[in-house]
Amino acid sequence: MDQRHVFREAAREQGLPDDLIDRWLQHSRPRTELTRDGDGPIAGRFGGRPALPEDVAWPDGQVHLVTVDLAALPAGSHDLGLPADGTLILFSEMDMCPDESTLLHIPAGTAVQDRTDHDHHVFPPFPLHARTGWSVPQDPGLDLPDDVEEAFTEATDALSTDDDTLFTIGGHGDVATSGVGHPVQSPATETLIAQLFLPSSLVDDAFGGADWWHLSAVLDTPDLPARRFHLTRFIPDWLG
Repeated sequence: MDQRHVFREAAREQGLPDDLIDRWLQHSRPRTELTRDGDGPIAGRFGGRPALPEDVAWPDGQVHLVTVDLAALPAGSHDLGLPADGTLILFSEMDMCPDESTLLHIPAGTAVQDRTDHDHHVFPPFPLHARTGWSVPQDPGLDLPDDVEEAFTEATDALSTDDDTLFTIGGHGDVATSGVGHPVQSPATETLIAQLFLPSSLVDDAFGGADWWHLSAVLDTPDLPARRFHLTRFIPDWLG
């Protein structure tokens, strides 16, 4: 879903002029969207058993959620400067507010094998298709009068991730619904790596029975080029 079009229409309904809307939208960022359906390239997988190097453990007490093939992502689908190849693998405890989640990067060319550990929960796997989407900021920091700022805030309420999207890479991120605030508290020093969106129709009550369970992965910006993914912070969220 192209959030720019949704936002423009919502902003016009608030009576905001196109020149101000354009200023806001100049701060939009591309994001990779991984979906259950679609005609984009298969670039990942939900569930199943992860493929890991022999010396990398399946995180204890965590379920494998998503594996992303970075080399299969559409060119320009995000602006993070992630490695061009290898895999990103996301794990988490099955809890509404997990104490532990894990994001791994496995470099290309690393010998891996599918893990057959029988003491881990495994969700039925299916492929994920990649496409380029766009993400509109909740607050790009423009110097606007209070009433105009309030109208833009109303317009951003129209933004949401469509139900078909399970995993996003990059962008500004969706605002939390449970009162915890935006996952990125300091845009100048933090980077949103990814967000996961799991409906109860897919995972039943595995994450507390919420209608939707979200997980945001945030990294201090200097740690991204250094590939220090083990320092990723995770912010859970839920709806219903």
